[in-house]
Amino acid sequence: MIPFVDKYLNDTAMYRVLVHALGGLSVVAVVLSAFGQLPASPSWLAASLLILAASCFASNRLFARIVGASENRESWLITALILFLIMFPASRLPDLGFLAFAGIAAMGSKFLITRQNRHLLNPAAIGALVAGLLGYSAAWWVATPVLLPFLLVAAYLVVRKTRRERLFALYVLVVMAARIGFAYGQGTVDVLGIAWETLASWPAIFLGAFMLTEPLTLPAERQWQSIEAATVGLLSVIPFQIGALASSPELALIVGNVLSACVSPKRLMRLTLVKKTETAPGLWDFAFASDVTPRFEPGQYLEWTLPHAKPDSRGNRRTFTVASSPTEPHVHLGVRIPSEKPSSFKRALSELKPGDRVFGSNLLGEFTMPKRNVPMAWIAGGIGVTPFRAMAQHIVDRGEQRDVVLYYACRTEADFAYRDVFEGAAPLGLRLVCLTDFLTADRIKNDTPDYASRLWYLSGPPMMVDSYKKLLRSIGVSKKMIRTDYFPGY
Repeated sequence: MIPFVDKYLNDTAMYRVLVHALGGLSVVAVVLSAFGQLPASPSWLAASLLILAASCFASNRLFARIVGASENRESWLITALILFLIMFPASRLPDLGFLAFAGIAAMGSKFLITRQNRHLLNPAAIGALVAGLLGYSAAWWVATPVLLPFLLVAAYLVVRKTRRERLFALYVLVVMAARIGFAYGQGTVDVLGIAWETLASWPAIFLGAFMLTEPLTLPAERQWQSIEAATVGLLSVIPFQIGALASSPELALIVGNVLSACVSPKRLMRLTLVKKTETAPGLWDFAFASDVTPRFEPGQYLEWTLPHAKPDSRGNRRTFTVASSPTEPHVHLGVRIPSEKPSSFKRALSELKPGDRVFGSNLLGEFTMPKRNVPMAWIAGGIGVTPFRAMAQHIVDRGEQRDVVLYYACRTEADFAYRDVFEGAAPLGLRLVCLTDFLTADRIKNDTPDYASRLWYLSGPPMMVDSYKKLLRSIGVSKKMIRTDYFPGY
């Protein structure tokens, strides 16, 4: 990847990347319309965007206060920008009323169509669907050839940031295959023409990148994510009717969201701080009591929401690995907090006191141990050790014999955290190798002669993970024997 793009994605929170990508597309659309490249006038486009932003902002705040929920500052803006890019732009004053109602319906669905305090359906899809029932259907006008180059760049940033490349590709391919098959059944055989139309004039790229990948409405398991992507792809193309509802991309996505809610129920966790401990210079472990019993596997990650005053550009939500095992009484978060210029999130986190509360949701991830005792090797860089702390504690608590070698790399010996947990797992087969320099091929071959037959887990900063993945591949480790975990936007 281009270095500055890589740095941008690593330094920017996921929701902020979405805002930047959608905002950039919106600005480009207004500029192109000013040059006559889009049918809508720039003034009406600007008016449409303003009314959607205002209605989403106001209704988000109102519904949050009514139900007593916390506000997410990016949420209303992301929804407003998505609606702006898919709804028919206003061309007369009454149209602004329909757009405002779409925004209100979208934000209302986040607070009213819920289960266990989590919204079930994509808000923008709900807004578009409700407006359509009132006679103001979505146009998905962002899918047009003149916007395609900009859309591809924006979609790439979002898909790369969320690590949903496989899911996105599956959805687009299913849409393309379904459209080709449907056309073939009607006697049309212009495969290339249909493929191009799918990319340039069909909402597959936008819906796949910006809406299907929404974390809160995705199933936790990869196989169910694939099933949802295929289902939404097919229903986006094949005509169907559900009562008064006719087939449309937004309805297809909502059906997929319902499927996700059925197979992968999620719940908001209210986490109360019990204690915090500095386990290494600048690395803190926070132990929280949860209002529900969390069900997860060691190595999975959680989206943490910490409402605080004046959040910076990275917002009040972050994704961190759960540093604890499900066998422990508390949910642990391990995080490095720099002494100089920490983000507003980390500053607020460092200022938490016992009894203060954060929120956890969207428990996901497949960076987990196999059920049986397969020989493994773990490579951790810095704070990337947290999933291995969870796995090691799980091994100890369950008394499982596991053949594991952990290569733990830090700048200095003082930076090694959770050594007590790893040393406690030593009698059960875990061998800890602490490194203050780069792990080399010779070191791997000498320390782990059976390296080619081990299952390798890599966790840490993206550049480190990519580097060690290349190193392992260069010495003959099969790609299918390497599992990676990244910490983008940490």
